[in-house]
Amino acid sequence: MSDRQQAKYTQQARQLKAGWQQHQTVLAQASEVLVQCLKLSLQNRYTDIAGAAALELLECLGQYDPASASQYLALFQSCHMSQAMSAVLQKAQLDPSMSRQAALMHQRAYLLSRDVSTNLAQGTVMKNILSTLGSKSQAWKRLSVDLAHLDLLKELPPNFTIFVLQHSPDKRFLYGSVLDKPPQGKAGTAGDKKGAKQSQVSVLSRAKVARQAVHPETVDELLLRWREFRSDVMQLLLRQEGQRTQYVQRMKMLQNIDSDMRVVGKGSGDDSLEEWKLQERFLELVGQMEDYLKPIISQFDAIFRPSTTATVASGSSSQTQDDYILLLADQWLMQLPLEALNILQNTGISSLSRDFSLQMLYHRIHREAEDEDARKDPGKAPKSPPKSQKGDKKPPKTAPIDRFIPPGCLPLDTSMVKYVVDPYEECSETEEHRPIQIFSDMTKTYPQLTGRWEGIMGDDHIPSLGEWENLMTEGSGFVFYGMERLACYPSSIKLATMNLQGCMLMMLLDHTQTNKSFRRQSKADVHKNATLLSLEKHLETAMLLSLSGVGCVLTNQWHCTLEENAHKLNKVMKDLLGIGKSSGQAVRSLFIPHLIKEEREGEGEGADENKALDAAVGKSAGEPGTASDVPPTRETLPPGTADTGQEELPTTSRQWFSMVVYGLPNLILT
Repeated sequence: MSDRQQAKYTQQARQLKAGWQQHQTVLAQASEVLVQCLKLSLQNRYTDIAGAAALELLECLGQYDPASASQYLALFQSCHMSQAMSAVLQKAQLDPSMSRQAALMHQRAYLLSRDVSTNLAQGTVMKNILSTLGSKSQAWKRLSVDLAHLDLLKELPPNFTIFVLQHSPDKRFLYGSVLDKPPQGKAGTAGDKKGAKQSQVSVLSRAKVARQAVHPETVDELLLRWREFRSDVMQLLLRQEGQRTQYVQRMKMLQNIDSDMRVVGKGSGDDSLEEWKLQERFLELVGQMEDYLKPIISQFDAIFRPSTTATVASGSSSQTQDDYILLLADQWLMQLPLEALNILQNTGISSLSRDFSLQMLYHRIHREAEDEDARKDPGKAPKSPPKSQKGDKKPPKTAPIDRFIPPGCLPLDTSMVKYVVDPYEECSETEEHRPIQIFSDMTKTYPQLTGRWEGIMGDDHIPSLGEWENLMTEGSGFVFYGMERLACYPSSIKLATMNLQGCMLMMLLDHTQTNKSFRRQSKADVHKNATLLSLEKHLETAMLLSLSGVGCVLTNQWHCTLEENAHKLNKVMKDLLGIGKSSGQAVRSLFIPHLIKEEREGEGEGADENKALDAAVGKSAGEPGTASDVPPTRETLPPGTADTGQEELPTTSRQWFSMVVYGLPNLILT
C-alpha cells in the first residue's frame, strides 16, 4: 500500500470514527431527553405521551440492549393498553348520572379539554377529583402505570415466563419480546464462592426482542374473518338447538302412538356438513394466524419448549416450581385464539394464560392492604356476611383441607365462593346437560370443598341486581353458569362501577343459547345501541372485570353448547378442587385433550393425587354420575367418511380453545 493510499484510508477512518462518536453523543442526549419525558408523563398520568416515549426508546436501543429494550416494550404496551381499556371504560360510563365514578371522569375530561385557555387542570377542583378517584374508584387505580414500571419484574413470581406481542399504534410493525425472568434469590451464602458463581450464572439475561414490518390491512382482514367465524358458530348452534327442541316436542306429541309411527329424524345431514365446514374454516384461520405471527414467534421458539419445572433454592433444600407462560398481547391480537398456535401445543407447557399488560398483571398480584389481610386470615368473618339464599338454613361445617401451596402460587379460600346458575331457568327439563343439574352434581362430588358455597339458582328465583352485586363483591371467587352473556344480567355499566377487589377468581360458563333465552335476549337487545352491545363481548367484559379488581377471569371466546360447558365445569373443577392444580394448569388441560387420555390410562402421579383427594374429601372425584372427562367431540370429517378403526390423536378442534385465562394462572383453591 502506498503512502498516499494509507493517508486516504486513515482520513476515512478518522471521519467514520468522528461520525460514530457524534452519533453516540446524539443518541445519548436523545435517550436522556426521552427518559425525562417518560418520567414526567408517568407522574402526570399522560399515558399517551409516556407510551410514545417508551416506543422511541425501544427503537433507540433495539438489539444493542435487549434487556432494556424488552422492558421499554412492556412499558409501551402498558401505556397503550391503559388507553385502550380507558376507552372501554368511557364507553361504559357515557352517562355521568349513572355513578359517582362516571361523573368524576366526565368532569375531569371537561377540565382537561379547557385546560389550555383556563388552566383548570392545575386547580383545586382537579386535585379533589383525582384524590376521590384514587381512593374510591378501583378502575381508576388499575388504569394507572407505575413510575417504577421498569422494576415490576422484581415483584413477580420467579416461575413466570412473560412473552410480549404488541403492534405499533399504526399497526405497521409487530414487536415481540421475552422478558427476563424475575430474580430467584441467591443460590448460595455470602461466603460460598461456589454458590456465588451459581447465582451469577442464574441471573444471565434471557431477554430478546424482535420487530417485523406488517401491513395493517392484513391484521384487519384476519380479525374480520374471525368475527365472521364466531357469528357463523353462533348461528349454527342456535339452529341446532331449535331442531333439538322441535324434535323433543314431536316426541312428546307422538309418545302415545305406536313405535312404528314415531320415526322422527333428530338431525340433518346439512348440519353435519356445515359443522365440518366450520371445522375446516377454523383450521384455515389458525393457519393464517400462524403465517401472520410466524416471523416473530419463530425467533422465540426456545421459550415455548421449557422444562416442566424450575428449581428454587431455599437454604439447604430445593423446591420445584411449575413454569407458567403468560402472553401479553394488544387488543387486536387478544381477539385471536393465540393458544391454538402450533408452537404452543408442546406438552411441556404446564400453564398458558394471557393478560393485557405487565402493569395489569402487577395490579392483580399486589392487591390492597385490606385484601392482603383477608387472604392471610381466611377464617376471618367478612364485614357483611351474606345471608343464605334458601331459608335460614346455615351452611354445613367443613373441615379445612391441608393442601400444599407450591412456591410462587397464591391460595384462594374455597369457602367464600359464590355462584349464579341459569338465573332465568331457560333450559328445558328434557335437556341432558341442564346447568342447574350439572352444577348440583358437581357440588355433591366435592362436598368438603363446596359445602359453604352460596349462590342463587334459577329454580329458586331470579336474582335481583342487588343480589348480583352482593354475590360478586363478597366472595373470594364467583362462578356464573348460564345462558347468553354475563354482561346481559348486571349490565356493563354496572360492572364498570363495581369493586371486585376481593374476587380472586371468576369463572364464566356463558355464551350458550336456548330458544327461550334467545327470544328473551333479543327483546332486550332491541333497546341497546351498538356501543352497549359491543361492551358485552368477551374481551370487553374481561377488560371491565379486570378493571373492577378481579384477579383471574376464565371465560369463553365464542359460543358453545351446553354439553361443552358441562364438560368444562366438571374438568376444571376436578383439576381445581380434586387434584389441586392451579387456575392456569386447569384450563391448560383443555387445550391439549390427548393428555387426558394419558392421565386416564396411567396409574402414576395423577392416580396418587386422586387417592390423596379421596382421603381428604372422603369421596372419589371420578365416581359414576359425573360428566365424562373425555372432551365432547363433533365429527371433524365430511359426512360419509368411513372409520378406519385406527386409534389416532384427536384433530385440533375449536371446542378445545374456547375457554381462556385472563390474569393470574397461579391460584390454588384451598
